[in-house]
Amino acid sequence: MKLGFGLSLTSLRGPSVAGVADVAPSITTPASASASDAGMAVSYTFTPPVVAGTPAPAVTCVLMLNATDVTPAMAGDTYVATKTAATQALVMTYTAANSVAPAATSAVSQTVPAAAAPLVNTGTPAVTGTAQEGQTLTAGPGTWTGSPTGFAYQWRRGGVAIGGATAGTYAVALADVGSMLSVTVTASKAGTADVAATSAATATITAAGGGTVDLTAAAGSLRFPEGNNAPNTTASSTVKHGYGATVHTSYKGALAQAKPGATINIAANTVPQAIFAIVGFPLPKHVASDASVHGVFGASSGANTYRMRAYPLSSTNANGGRYEWYHAGSSGPGVTVLTPVVTEDAALLVVTCDGAANWQFDWYSLLDGTRFAGSPANSLTVQVNGAAAQFAIGANGTATAYTDNGVTSTNQWPGSIEAIGMVRRAVSVAEWQAIARGADIITTLGAANLPYLRDFDGTAATYARPAGATADVSVAAVPWAGTTGVPAATLAPGPTLRRQSDAQWLMANLKSAGHVFALSRGQTARSVTFDGTAGGLTGNVQVRVFRADTGAIVRDWTSLGAISGGVWSGSVTLPKSSSWLFADFRAASAPSVIFYGRQEFGVGWKFILLGQSQMSIGFGGNGVIPALAAPMTASWVTNDIGNRVQMARIGMAFDNDGKRAFLNQFRQFDATTPVMLIDEAINGTGMDQIISSASVEGQVNTRNMAQLTRKLAAVGTDVTAVLHQWGTNNMALAGAGFQNLLTALYYGTGPSAGDRSLPAELAAGWVPVICPLTRHTGAAVYTGNAQSARRAMVDWANAQTPALVVSPPVSDFRIENAGGPHQDATTLMGIAPIMSRMAIGAARMLGLDTSQNPCFSTAALTGGGATITIQTVLPNGGALYSPTPTALRSFQVSTDAGTTWLSAPGNFSAAISGNTVVLTKTSGIWSAGVRVRFQSGGEARADGDGTTEDIIIAGMLYETWSKDVVMGRGLPVVGSLSGGKWVPDWDVVAA
Repeated sequence: MKLGFGLSLTSLRGPSVAGVADVAPSITTPASASASDAGMAVSYTFTPPVVAGTPAPAVTCVLMLNATDVTPAMAGDTYVATKTAATQALVMTYTAANSVAPAATSAVSQTVPAAAAPLVNTGTPAVTGTAQEGQTLTAGPGTWTGSPTGFAYQWRRGGVAIGGATAGTYAVALADVGSMLSVTVTASKAGTADVAATSAATATITAAGGGTVDLTAAAGSLRFPEGNNAPNTTASSTVKHGYGATVHTSYKGALAQAKPGATINIAANTVPQAIFAIVGFPLPKHVASDASVHGVFGASSGANTYRMRAYPLSSTNANGGRYEWYHAGSSGPGVTVLTPVVTEDAALLVVTCDGAANWQFDWYSLLDGTRFAGSPANSLTVQVNGAAAQFAIGANGTATAYTDNGVTSTNQWPGSIEAIGMVRRAVSVAEWQAIARGADIITTLGAANLPYLRDFDGTAATYARPAGATADVSVAAVPWAGTTGVPAATLAPGPTLRRQSDAQWLMANLKSAGHVFALSRGQTARSVTFDGTAGGLTGNVQVRVFRADTGAIVRDWTSLGAISGGVWSGSVTLPKSSSWLFADFRAASAPSVIFYGRQEFGVGWKFILLGQSQMSIGFGGNGVIPALAAPMTASWVTNDIGNRVQMARIGMAFDNDGKRAFLNQFRQFDATTPVMLIDEAINGTGMDQIISSASVEGQVNTRNMAQLTRKLAAVGTDVTAVLHQWGTNNMALAGAGFQNLLTALYYGTGPSAGDRSLPAELAAGWVPVICPLTRHTGAAVYTGNAQSARRAMVDWANAQTPALVVSPPVSDFRIENAGGPHQDATTLMGIAPIMSRMAIGAARMLGLDTSQNPCFSTAALTGGGATITIQTVLPNGGALYSPTPTALRSFQVSTDAGTTWLSAPGNFSAAISGNTVVLTKTSGIWSAGVRVRFQSGGEARADGDGTTEDIIIAGMLYETWSKDVVMGRGLPVVGSLSGGKWVPDWDVVAA
């Protein structure tokens, strides 16, 4: 066949290869497809046919979905089809072509199935179970249409997904306490889209617990009220160490023991005899004035006088820290014997008489049985009366009826008693040591040799003789009650004092009642470590923590750690507590061996109050603030008596005005969390002393870090905040020099750094809170230094990253009539400002209080220049207030650019007008450019001029504030804003 131009069709095909024949394309194996159905999508993978031909055919494919070309949507040989409501046709056509013959085709058809009915949630998922830490919650998927074939779960805390919490159940964790939980359920089914639905939130998760511990059930001893030794009278007290004026009758308790069938009097010239007692009296509770004593038991007057008592630790009393036995009869000299100083929180006390007029008073360690022998008193005879005397247990009583006796004295016992008794035979040291180590008293001493025995476990049943004490025929002791009334409820089961037995025992090392494990700012829980010793036991030690007021369990029996080498330790995470707590301990291998830890502790706030004499006086006062709003919810730590650490809960011992002012104010923001205040106030000292080891402790007006170190060793280095109201001795430094000392103290760095600092003493997590310096009297240069130092410390606080909290200032601090730097501890305005405002600073630091310091703003000439109107900044929604609103003080005006300053009255008057202050010139008008300032430390006055002081204090300004429950005035209006932050100074030109 020929085409135009003389060419043939054959020639158009090009040259051929010799020996190879052209072959038309052919398909020898059909195309195929495989499908994978995945819910709303079907994935198709197409396998092309086998194609032959020479030259090699080119293969093309076209994919049609319902007659629409979807080839561009393919990924290689794969196409994913989305399901719709209707069935869809899917056709892939393969075409093979070469130059020899027309194309060969091969097709494969598929059907895209219609989507299943959609999933619809018709009933919200639900969570069942107890909303409490340690409990398990279960997710109910809810109800659905569309017949889902599977559910997936995601638990949420406060609406935020919890990592890894994707099961149908959820174990509530400590991190959930205080939050609400919910669960998101996602339903799925092949051929339809997944749908999610979220449950309603649970109730707020509470801490672990469940059930209660019976606080009246038997425990380790009989516990008398803490502070049982404090008088409930309104007798005056010393500024710092006295007891408060509040009547505390309800906190007192003792037992009255009627005349026993066999007297407990020891006759010196008869058979060997002994009086003994197992008592607990934590060393930090050895707190009282030098003359006070605490009665363990005894009759304190009459023909048969005998008493066992403790002398509290004292810097002047030679008997401090010792126990005394005194005994006098109807004839012969009285006997007084003393133990060596007791250095442990509990002891076995033994008074012996060898039957030959030789007496001795020893104490034995309940830790290991060690004997600490007292000095003997020889050849002392006592002729006893034939009639046995009535006596007190937990007090030094009289031989008459127990009515009001002792209630107004300090002769009550504030600790615990496990046993008291008398034995009539010689007892070896080894036998006493065995009893100290847990041996049974009756078995060791012999029932026939025990004419009197009480073995207390805190229940009323043990007010009577033990069942095995067959020689004891005494009647049961009864709770002390009289016209003042001491209810039996004040006597309670107490802590374990000695080993449960000499074969199997478990002991825990407890802190003194009132100990606080500190939370850092922002913490809601923390790990608390316990430790102790054990014998004859293996395996883990478990702890149970519960509220000391209700018995509600906070943490049920939880493993702490294994006993190893006779010791054990371990930690448990506890949430912030809203009351004091108790902790009991047991061995998992012998759960009947229980250590009863009935000494209150809490997880809460621990503050160091750092200062000097103003702070020291601020802790005191008596009778100005009449009531403690929340007694016994806080404790106080000091070491002012002979450098010995003392601790007592505020409400009995050391309940006075300064502590009431702090606690009453702080309880406006946090009503229940346990608080510990650590007194670190040393008169007449400077910051330069505490940061230097060269500072000699014990000299007058010197301070050494060792004083703080001793307290921290007793109560822990974990501290929430250091509340700083200190600086008087360093006021003469220039601003930068004062700030260098602050940097050295709080960071251990800078040009003034010494070899001691707070970061080296305290565990991580604490923060400083700055309370600006108080006002002073005296020479003008002294007042000027105070002004400079006050501004320097606030500027330093504002410059930290992040800025430190600054409490309200104490410009209304009433100075004592003599003048100088000290407040008048007999008036509300002397005690209350420093302590209550430090409490506000603490609450601000914790985020519990959002108040801000009110201050002054601008000043303008008004009334044609006859007046100056001062604007105030009242950020807390209150109004401007003064006790004398028409006779304000502490403002000054200068008409010569600050060379001289004029004050009211005389030159002008100052009065409140709405929320402004108006200064009215006595005569004439103010000139342009007049300067106005407010003295941040209050108006200066001469030493000894107490009358002027009262006028100055009455003329102070406040923003009314309902939370000022202590002074009832509000927040002081002082200073100004600088860069958006409060500073104590205000000095402006009137516009």
